[in-house]
Amino acid sequence: LLFDEIEKANFKILDAIMRLMEKGLITLNDTECNFSQSIIIFTSNIVMNKLVSCKQQLASKGIFCENPIYQKEMKSIIASAGFRPDILGRINTVVVYNPLDEKALIKVTISEIRKLGKQYNLQINNIEPSIVKEIALLFVGSDEGARPVYNYCEMQLGEVFALSTVRCGILDIIYTETNSNYKLIPSINNH
Repeated sequence: LLFDEIEKANFKILDAIMRLMEKGLITLNDTECNFSQSIIIFTSNIVMNKLVSCKQQLASKGIFCENPIYQKEMKSIIASAGFRPDILGRINTVVVYNPLDEKALIKVTISEIRKLGKQYNLQINNIEPSIVKEIALLFVGSDEGARPVYNYCEMQLGEVFALSTVRCGILDIIYTETNSNYKLIPSINNH
């Protein structure tokens, strides 16, 4: 089971999660469901910068995720941010992921632009590399993962895609210096 951004959960949801973690059972629509053989994963951005910093400090001392010292330090930081201690005490392993680097963000940006294009019935063939890099660099060091990249692409390119007169075509995205804007053009490789 995956609970994304657990820190935003309503207290009633957290109470249900607590019961789930205690007994492995939860009632959904008057049906008792058994999750005793399940793996429960929580994601969170809570105190991410502190966690990444602590992870790096511990790694420099040769202390990694499987070490009890690592786990104790990470749980202490999470607890200091107000996370429920009864739930935190039942979490076996805290894994802290590194923020996305430029190379990963470039891949995410290309993927998000293409997915966004599909939402508008457009196939994006080529994206000018400077556009991808410009967008990716905006989010290097962000502790929010890939979601801001999608939001930015939607905000900057959604209107361009929506106003496109070509539907179901194969397009390239270019940046026009004259009006500092993005532009769709028919792809040279349009087959």
